[in-house]
Amino acid sequence: MMMPLSEGAIRSNPTRHFSGVGMGWFLYDYLGRKIINHSGGLDGMLSYTVLIPEENAGFVVLTNNESPSFLIMMSKIRDMLVDAPKRDYNAEAVKQVADGKATNAEEIKKVDAARIPNTKPSLAIPSYAGTFTSQMYGDIAVAEENGKLVMRMVPTPGYVADLEHWHLDTFQIKWRPSAGYNFPRGFVTFVIDKNGKANEMKIDQPNNDLWFYELELKRTK
Repeated sequence: MMMPLSEGAIRSNPTRHFSGVGMGWFLYDYLGRKIINHSGGLDGMLSYTVLIPEENAGFVVLTNNESPSFLIMMSKIRDMLVDAPKRDYNAEAVKQVADGKATNAEEIKKVDAARIPNTKPSLAIPSYAGTFTSQMYGDIAVAEENGKLVMRMVPTPGYVADLEHWHLDTFQIKWRPSAGYNFPRGFVTFVIDKNGKANEMKIDQPNNDLWFYELELKRTK
């Protein structure tokens, strides 16, 4: 299956002519060689497996962090095996991380600026409590504890978060340590129906592994 080449990919590797997926592997050409590769990852662990058939070579990079180091090492080892011109991938990664932090900071400013001050929830806090169900994921339970809302993702018991009022019917997600992951800032918004009942919830939690925004969560209890 062919894949389009992005402008960024072309800038990064001007010798690349094609990109695709075959039998679950990512494929592309690099300095006249076919590269067969795939990355992998879990929380706190990132890896790369690379095969270069024309060089009768292959290697695996394993890391225990979530920095760009796995990509830097993969690129450097690949380049050594195909005798590519020297390139400072570490310096490029440092710049990309800095650019990413600057972009995130700007996004945070925009969200803060859009916050409506001095608002209150439409309903009393206990009225938001209930079970909201997604056919794709399962149940998410929202309970009142000590006058505040707590969200529990039932199929993933460690995913527990306190919900702090942001504005209107939107609450900021504060994940507890049991979640085991440093999520960026996220929000839950409750949808109030014509009868004044919190009948639906939407989760806006940026994350590359679980696309929370795809969960259609309707109240079932």
